[in-house]
Amino acid sequence: MNRGADHQDIFSDDNDRICFEALLDETTKRFGIEIHAYCLMGNHFHLVVYCPTESLSEAIQHLTSMYANHYNRKYERSGSLFGGRFRSVTIETDAQLAQVSRYVHRNPLAMTTVRALAAYRWSSFGIYLSRRPRPKWIHCDTVFAIHNFTLDSYQTFVESPQPTDKEFGFEPLPLRCEDIETEISRVAGVDVASLHTSKRAVPNQPRLLAMLLISEARAATSSDLAQRYGIASQSGVRSATRRARVLLSHDPQFARLHMLVKATLRSLNGTVGSDPASHSKGTFGV
Repeated sequence: MNRGADHQDIFSDDNDRICFEALLDETTKRFGIEIHAYCLMGNHFHLVVYCPTESLSEAIQHLTSMYANHYNRKYERSGSLFGGRFRSVTIETDAQLAQVSRYVHRNPLAMTTVRALAAYRWSSFGIYLSRRPRPKWIHCDTVFAIHNFTLDSYQTFVESPQPTDKEFGFEPLPLRCEDIETEISRVAGVDVASLHTSKRAVPNQPRLLAMLLISEARAATSSDLAQRYGIASQSGVRSATRRARVLLSHDPQFARLHMLVKATLRSLNGTVGSDPASHSKGTFGV
């Protein structure tokens, strides 16, 4: 997996995701890798990859660099799009492969419901269930074969809750912008309307916090945030959230406000999910 630098969006519209899928097709042909599951979110992606050679690093580097070139040209930006080298974890058993495919296919719960998972266009779950045509670069048979899954049993396997879901971050926060703004307003003692106004040279830390938390919760895209907060461009949103992260490190009052709001949101909605972050050598991994 890999995510955007400073946790910013790497997909700003559906055409970006279409481009990424086309590059997946090209990369599998060029490097001989197989994609067994995938999910494209707003600021990150997950791939379950089988690599029969030792070209995994070269393949993913090619994929991300080609996509970054596309994104930077399209949005007239420069610099790194991704936060660093991709991260991976080796899949060593059949049971682990099934669980990882489940994790990847449940990732859109950050933005949708369990019932709508199969309809999420930018993951392979709908392909697994024959809801969409299968591209040649997607391999569904391996996961089905190792556990004798049928379409119905695999759907049940993915959609049904498991005791370890919260432990492994399978249930991201289903928050709306309004939820986050309401809690910031309450904790900071300001009007919600003040989060949507900005005066030159007048600090508005609750406003910065709103943009940061909405971005982290995937409750809106950078484009939506720009429109919501009257910012001229997506790069302006990225600059605002970057300033918020600097404040977290240097301003104890802002860090405390951030902590109190997140604690309240967690108590209302559960725990924010997290990605497996370890990197190891391997030929079959996510």
